[in-house]
Amino acid sequence: MPRKPLEPIFVSADKPVPHVRRPPRRRRPRASQWAWRIGIAGSLAAASLVTAANMSVPFRANLRAHGELQEMRQAVAQKEREQAALQQQLQLLKTDQGREIEARKQNLIRPGETPLHVEGERIPPGD
Repeated sequence: MPRKPLEPIFVSADKPVPHVRRPPRRRRPRASQWAWRIGIAGSLAAASLVTAANMSVPFRANLRAHGELQEMRQAVAQKEREQAALQQQLQLLKTDQGREIEARKQNLIRPGETPLHVEGERIPPGD
């Protein structure tokens, strides 16, 4: 059967455009399409896991730095309390009464005093 030569289609306002019908699509995708879809889904899952893992590194570093900062703040507060106690002790030692207290701790006596040495258990003052 001889073929007819193709004629060009001219579109004019008074003639409608001929409608070309497409063949119906297949309802079920082929196995290769399923494999492709599974591959894409797997790649997306792997990419999201890698992204989540990479994002967790700075997050964990931030948590660690926050913990270290809290420890440093506590250490600074402790040192400030120690410094305040030492300043108070220094002010006490600048007075005559403070010097006498420190001298008594070192077992020093004033001229004319008689030292007493008591053996046995030491009883804390006030008991």
